[in-house]
Amino acid sequence: MFHDDFGIEESDEELPPVITRNSRNSIISAAEKCGWLQKRSKKYHNSWRYRYFALIDNKLYYYKTPSEKIPLGVYNFDQLCFDIQAFPKVNPKIITLIPINSPHRLYLKSSNLSDLQNWASALCSSILQSKGKEHELSSNRTKSKFWKHEIIFSKDMPSIAETGDLLIFKAQTPNSLKSTYTYVSFLIKYPNQGLGVLHANTTEGVEIIMWEKFIETCKFVRTSNIILRKLRVERTDEMLLKLEEFVKKVDKKKYRLSPVELLQRNNDHNISNDLQVYSAELVASALKYLGLMSSEVPVNSLSPKDFSMESNLSLMGARLSGNSSVEFDVD
Repeated sequence: MFHDDFGIEESDEELPPVITRNSRNSIISAAEKCGWLQKRSKKYHNSWRYRYFALIDNKLYYYKTPSEKIPLGVYNFDQLCFDIQAFPKVNPKIITLIPINSPHRLYLKSSNLSDLQNWASALCSSILQSKGKEHELSSNRTKSKFWKHEIIFSKDMPSIAETGDLLIFKAQTPNSLKSTYTYVSFLIKYPNQGLGVLHANTTEGVEIIMWEKFIETCKFVRTSNIILRKLRVERTDEMLLKLEEFVKKVDKKKYRLSPVELLQRNNDHNISNDLQVYSAELVASALKYLGLMSSEVPVNSLSPKDFSMESNLSLMGARLSGNSSVEFDVD
């Protein structure tokens, strides 16, 4: 170990391997810029650790390795205003990201000055065009360690979510620290009426419920961890007309099992397990109808987990963003 000009311990970690863009991680594959940087870590006594960074959609993700699908953290420039300090005289190989009204600092560096300059340019451009910078959004709205879990508040959903975005629900498994994916929904944004949820249930069948009613009446909403994954796609008039056709086809369509499926199930089978699969089938059918999913994918083979970041669902002409946690209260 040795000390840099800040008196911070330098890691003698080996250089990470060189990789190509051939990554199974959809965020990294589509990133505007990605690569290895060193990040200062308080966890390791302010030493520097290599992390793999990806800049996309005004968000800076970082991973332990590029093969991982779940990031260690994400800085969302649209939710928080950042300043950037690049190449201070005391150490010209460091970039510092500074969220306003927050003591937190993200220190990044690289031995490759040219690459670091490119990172500084890309980060500066992303920050300047972000909603956080435009509206000078403060960290007062965010939780501590906001970069560990990207958060969207429930009351902001109607203004943030767009048609085609997905809601994925996770519930804690009894007597286990593990959580399971229980449900997935397709969102529809109405210009004059707000945000609707294309919802499947065992009584009413398929229906569209407005967001406010959805979070009030669906019991599992408040007992689940809710994840928003935004659909990154060009929303053309043709696509929206196709969606309108799809909604008319499935509206009020009852959830039911065929006689063969019923015979295959045990008496103690939990009907909610079938509803989980049906919710995934409904979302997959919508994506197929819009031409965003291959016709070769059998929709009844998918589960809510297949729409999560843990899976690598392939879409055509579109992609799903990283996870944003939907929360109801601010601590």
